Amino acid sequence: MKVRISATRDTIVMKFLQPDSDTKLEGYIMGYGSSMFSKQFIQLPENGQPYETEFDAEPKEYEVVSTTTGPHGRAVSILTTNQTHTTVENLTPESSYEFKVTPKNELGTGPSSDPVTFSTESADPRVSEHASGKDAIWTQFPFKSDAYSECSGKQYVKRTWYRKFVGIQLCNSLRYKIYLSDSLTGKFYNIGDQTGYGEDHCQFVDSFLDGKTGTRMLADQLQSRQGFFRALRQEPVHFGEIGGKSHATYVGWYECGTSIP
Repeated sequence: MKVRISATRDTIVMKFLQPDSDTKLEGYIMGYGSSMFSKQFIQLPENGQPYETEFDAEPKEYEVVSTTTGPHGRAVSILTTNQTHTTVENLTPESSYEFKVTPKNELGTGPSSDPVTFSTESADPRVSEHASGKDAIWTQFPFKSDAYSECSGKQYVKRTWYRKFVGIQLCNSLRYKIYLSDSLTGKFYNIGDQTGYGEDHCQFVDSFLDGKTGTRMLADQLQSRQGFFRALRQEPVHFGEIGGKSHATYVGWYECGTSIP
């Protein structure tokens, strides 16, 4: 089984390829066969020759084991999913993660994937530290941003442990512009949406709601500019063209049901 991971904010997104479900069983003199996922008795020919059959060995669920080594020691957590993708959120800064995926069905478990690893960065001292068990704190911090915005108030920044900073410029405490940047002193960019109008970008301010967004225009009605973009919630962001001919829209403000600061 192959596992691929992508990083977004303080979150790992994992996608894995399920093995071939048409697994062959071979039976021998003892009348016993095995496959990747199960062991099964089969009726052997009377002459004792090897016998082959096929059965549905498709996994019914996947067990994702993450092992963390960080400032506070070593910890193991387990997620179970029936999809070939999953998300591990709230990763700890300055920690090493190892992930393994094991397929399972009612007949047993299969071999685990090779481990995949990822290390999170240290928090930037210029932005408030993450408080254990709580959301990271917004810090008022002036940043350079893309010009497209319908808000002109105070600016706040929050560090995310996944190599991104979220920047907020207020219209008011409940309406604001959301930006992303790779560095605190670098430029903060608009976020494009390939399937909507940024409703799920509220994820970047720790809201699970699909928010209200500003003036909605098709991508080809918007000026082409550089920015981050994605199609769906929990996907990692990419950097490139938004607006213009890109099919990625962007908006001037968001209302996410979350007050900032």
